[in-house]
Amino acid sequence: GPPPVSAHSPALDGRPLGSFEDAAALTHDAWPFVAVCVVRLEQGPDDETLRHALDRRQRETPLLGVRVTKDGGGRRFCRGAPRVPLEVRTRRGEDDWQSTAEEALNHKLDSATGPLLRAWYVRPAARQGPAEIVLAFHHTIIDAASGQAWIGELLRACAEPRLPDVGVDTALPPPTDALLPSGF
Repeated sequence: GPPPVSAHSPALDGRPLGSFEDAAALTHDAWPFVAVCVVRLEQGPDDETLRHALDRRQRETPLLGVRVTKDGGGRRFCRGAPRVPLEVRTRRGEDDWQSTAEEALNHKLDSATGPLLRAWYVRPAARQGPAEIVLAFHHTIIDAASGQAWIGELLRACAEPRLPDVGVDTALPPPTDALLPSGF
């Protein structure tokens, strides 16, 4: 892929949305248009490990540090999104994740403030045993298929939480009709 660009580069700020991204943002303005992914784990990580992994993946994924703004020139990605929210819920039964997934599907993400991802962790009260991670991605940045690769990296970060954070310097890719650039 292209050489890394500093995370403080102006290329991160103000990039116009590509045509597909703009269509996804317009759709999301009218009703929730998110890619929801549910990951079922036989043994989930502790809350702190998942929080750390989400933070790390947000730093490594430039599009998770942006929000979508509108101005006379159209929609643009702008830096300054807050930390990916993580809501921890206690799992009481095998199907508890379903109501969380339905909630994720039926609620819009605030694209004006960002981030363009929300996360829930449905874990057992004893903190040992099966758990589910539910992720809702704004369709301007990802689709379900691309989300699988991102989730794989999230799970790797959960499995190796003590690895040092590598200050990945990347910039937003140029506008494109592809949701994620190659090399994501």
